[in-house]
Amino acid sequence: MPDADDPFARHPELRDRITDPETSFFRTFSIEALINLHPHMEDILEWTHTDEVREAIRADTLAGHSGDLWIFAYGSLIWDPALRFAEVRRAHAPGHARRFILRDDNGARGTAEAPGLMAALDTGEGCEGLAYRIRERDVDTETEILFFAAR
Repeated sequence: MPDADDPFARHPELRDRITDPETSFFRTFSIEALINLHPHMEDILEWTHTDEVREAIRADTLAGHSGDLWIFAYGSLIWDPALRFAEVRRAHAPGHARRFILRDDNGARGTAEAPGLMAALDTGEGCEGLAYRIRERDVDTETEILFFAAR
């Protein structure tokens, strides 16, 4: 039986490959901080949700949920989840595929002249990734990070 106190007990080979959440840039990320660093990106505020809207979406998503929460990671979240997790496991999402289908022309990954593409889940034959288990006591705090809610 794997050690219940070691999040990497099932996959020790991942221990030094996943960013420590306490040192992750994304743990304290906010749109406001991004704009402070890159004022030319202020136009993204037009297409981002406010903290209040993000919080409402998060609350709706978690409504009725109890217990630990598993988060599926399929892209950069694999290596830098920014989350305090109790366990990590390899995971497969059947019926989904990672595809470059999100277009950005607002300045994060591209511009109007040279749009960038970002990966998202689409329908498909299946997607490999990791699943992170968030302890019930940490679900509220850790999902704030996923939804970029105000801190």
